[in-house]
Amino acid sequence: MLEDPSPSERAEERLLNILYGDPDGRIAYIYALDEKRNLIKPYLDKLSPSPDLYEIIRDLYVGGHFKVMIREGRKLIFSGNISIEAFPETRQHRQ
Repeated sequence: MLEDPSPSERAEERLLNILYGDPDGRIAYIYALDEKRNLIKPYLDKLSPSPDLYEIIRDLYVGGHFKVMIREGRKLIFSGNISIEAFPETRQHRQ
């Protein structure tokens, strides 16, 4: 018998479905999160949701903890936190 996926696994699956779907009319708002995972306003960026969203965020912000909110027009279709690890060589340069 298969186990039910955890809420975080379901959220990641929903996000991937959106990222691999049709981006027309969709905008991803990227917010930084502080060490307690509280949202920091204003948003860092507005991006088109695409399969390479994680890489774009890593390239722009070197990694960290983020909230991604994706809207389709005025409707919020996804909201969730993601963590992106910096590449090892990037982490060395930040020290």
